[in-house]
Amino acid sequence: MDLLSPLYIAFGFVMRLLYSVFGNYGVAVILFTILLRFLLMPLGVKQSRNTLKQQALSGELAELQRQYGKDREKMAQAQQELYKRHGFSPFSGCLQSILQLFIIWPVYRIISAPLVHIMQVGKDALAVTEKIDGKDQVTGGIAKVLLDLGLIDERIALQARDFNIPIINTLREGGADLMAKVSDFIQPDQLISLDFFGMNLGQIPSYQFLDVFGAKSAMYLPLLMIPLLSVITTWLSMKISMMTMPNRKQQEEEKERAKRNPAREAQQTKDPTAGMTQGMQYFMPLFTLFIAFTTPAALGLYWIISNIMSMVQAYLMYRFITKPHLADQARLALEARLAAESAIAA
Repeated sequence: MDLLSPLYIAFGFVMRLLYSVFGNYGVAVILFTILLRFLLMPLGVKQSRNTLKQQALSGELAELQRQYGKDREKMAQAQQELYKRHGFSPFSGCLQSILQLFIIWPVYRIISAPLVHIMQVGKDALAVTEKIDGKDQVTGGIAKVLLDLGLIDERIALQARDFNIPIINTLREGGADLMAKVSDFIQPDQLISLDFFGMNLGQIPSYQFLDVFGAKSAMYLPLLMIPLLSVITTWLSMKISMMTMPNRKQQEEEKERAKRNPAREAQQTKDPTAGMTQGMQYFMPLFTLFIAFTTPAALGLYWIISNIMSMVQAYLMYRFITKPHLADQARLALEARLAAESAIAA
């Protein structure tokens, strides 16, 4: 049994509920994504507070740097002890991003097999496979009927249990007559519609010139917007996230000082997450592009909405957590400076 089966069941139940209420697959994917992002939002709050805690430790980190100088081993040890004392984990802020990548797999499985996970059509109803002469062959189910009619090939039939979108498309194109021939395995109300504003979200977007602008342009040209918007929103999401980080201004000031004094750069305390963040700036858009052109368009739609929700979350975290914290820090710094000036004047 797949270890992620509980997620398949839970996600499939939510998607089925949303589809039954709104009767639109695209709307169900959008609302499912929004709901999932709301459930992940507490991790976003924790990530924001974790960054603020890191900023609060910057003074002590600078003191450790002054104390240990170029002794990197002792510096690293002292830094870990400091983090442990204050309950700070430098990598806990990455948990939300890692979790989002983790849940992509169950989302992909549900989107690839909506008849099984959303409409609750049994896998054996889709295809029964047996080993015959050492080779897997389809011997029963919907796939067997369609295979015998010459409507699908053997490869699609063998994949029907885990990737049943071609089965959906074939049955919908065949109409009532074809549905009657598979009525022992599936009922008409179980045949989900994958249409969303004229796009078939079960199709995989194509970058092939002949598909996009040739005879199949009506099918693939609208879908081209899915990968493009996926990459754009991924980049914007990461950009906004970086712009709303509480230590952004401090990092920019440190970079400027390092440019003016190259020797200072070697003395700076390295942020353990900085390299990872910089790498993700390049990796994530490329990864998104790969995903969008190799999976059904519904997953690209999920990615787009998830990115939009990420941007909204970044703004809310900045507006209600980071900005008030920075204002308090600025007020305390001003009060301390005025008190010091008053003491000197006295």
